[in-house]
This record gives sequence, structure tokens and C-alpha cells, in this order.
Amino acid sequence: MAFDFFNNAQETGEGSQGFFYIIGRVKSIVMSDYIEGTKLPNPNFKNYGDLGKINFEIVYSSLSSISSDQANTPAYPFFSFLNQYPLVNEIVIIFPGPTEALNDSFENKSLFYLPPFNLWKFSPNHSAMPNIAEWSKQLQDIGNRPNYVQTDNQQMQLFLGEYFKENKVRKLKPFEGDIIIESRFGQSVRFGNTTPKVKKSNYWSNSGAQGSPITMIVNGQGQPDNTKDPFSPTVENINKDKSSIYLTYDQQIDITDLNNFSFRSFGGLNAQFQEKTNNVRMSQQPIISNEIVDAETQDKNSIG
Repeated sequence: MAFDFFNNAQETGEGSQGFFYIIGRVKSIVMSDYIEGTKLPNPNFKNYGDLGKINFEIVYSSLSSISSDQANTPAYPFFSFLNQYPLVNEIVIIFPGPTEALNDSFENKSLFYLPPFNLWKFSPNHSAMPNIAEWSKQLQDIGNRPNYVQTDNQQMQLFLGEYFKENKVRKLKPFEGDIIIESRFGQSVRFGNTTPKVKKSNYWSNSGAQGSPITMIVNGQGQPDNTKDPFSPTVENINKDKSSIYLTYDQQIDITDLNNFSFRSFGGLNAQFQEKTNNVRMSQQPIISNEIVDAETQDKNSIG
């Protein structure tokens, strides 16, 4: 049974002057005009305004009479400046809003959705929750396969999309006043500060005044110090993370072995040594220092 959200809202007394919302489980999402990995046109794509469009099923909502019905109206991303597209089986809040045809009629509306609910609280990997009936049937079908081995867990993973692979990254440990942006793949941006009171809990508060700003951009987490609990938070570590950009002020960042540090873009220079820079303390002599080598020379000797 399909459901007309807008007409039903009026019939139930939640008319055009009111507001209703839907909790939906994502069933598919448009990411391209073609089905990925093929040359087949995506049947859900009409124009590039459809990128990010989802089809969904209702989990439950303020319109409780339709909690088990299948939705037949797509929903679009709410934000124009931020693209955080959900994965299949993630749960989002959906509500009506105006379309580009608003001036033609007040009744011209579309459905929009916000980023997924933080369902698993301290995990950035995904927030998916399967439809239990579908999930049970999938497990049953797998169990009925010839020569099925129960330890074959790879085939029993929850479907999250055609090619998305969970990376099992950790959330960053927050400190008072921080603003943190995190991804599903271990990238992050932290707008933090020096906090001597917690200097044993991070790598940037050993020196400097309380409140001195620091910005850290990380592209891929390294191995966390605490590996006992897979959900325990981690902090940025310049010596372990895959690549980093640190914007410092009054902090002191230790690099434990600079001679073996991966300075790919500077590795071709002849060594000119400097024992200490303003913001980075080095336990061994560095390969180069961009404070004593001009930019043109660095460019000529760059290898990456």
C-alpha cells in the first residue's frame, strides 16, 4: 500500500498550517546518473538535482497509522552547503518543504531529510539499523546455501551500499570547547586549544598558555594507543596518523624520529639542519627546514 504524505497530513488534521515529520530507513540513494560499475542508466535519476535523493521506508512517525507502509515519495538533502549523504539502512528524519514551484502554488512541496541519526552514539562508521524482517530472511537464505560454513561472517554483513566498506575508525576524544568534524574514513578537523590541565590526555598541551588555538587536519587515523576497547576514543598523533596538517600557536609538537618521518615533498633536498623551529620540537636533526630554504628551491627539489 502506497502513501500520499501531503494529502494524509490534511486528512488527519495536520494540514498546510501544521507540521509533520517521518522517520525513514534509507533503501536507496542516487549518487550518479548511471548505476555504478555499469553503463546502465540509473532509473531514479532524472537530472543532477536528484543527486542525494533517497527512497525510504517508514520506521515510525507522528503519522502512526502508516508506520508499516512503504513510502513512494522520494526525499532530498535539506542542506545546500553541506553534503553528508546517508548509507543504505541508515535512519533519517524527513519532513516537507517548499519546491522551486512555490510561487505557482502553496501546495507545491517536496520531502527533505537531515543527516542520519547518531544511532550507535560513539561510532563514526555508520548509523545503520536493518529492517529486522529483511535481515532475518537474508540470514536464513545465507544459512540455507549449500556448503554454508557458520564462521563465514563476511557474507552476513549488513548491506550499506553497493561499494561502501566500513573502515572501523574511532571517534576523537573531545576536550572542553572543541569543535570537531569527523568522517567515516578517518579524516577529521579539530578546532581545539591548549589545555595544560589535560596535557597527559593529548599531544599539544605540554606547553603554551591555556586557550591558545590549534587546528589539526588529519587524513587517516593511525593505530590508537588504547586498543582494548574498539569503541574507545582516540586523539590525533602526528607520529602515527597517516598524514596531517597542524596550524599551531604557542604549542610544542614532538616528532619522535624526524629523519625517518615521511616528508615526501621535501625529501630531495640536501640536508640543512636546524635544531628547533618555532612550533615543532625535534628529537633528532631534521632533513630540512623551510625557514632557511627559500620556496623556489624547495619547489625545484620537491619529489611529491
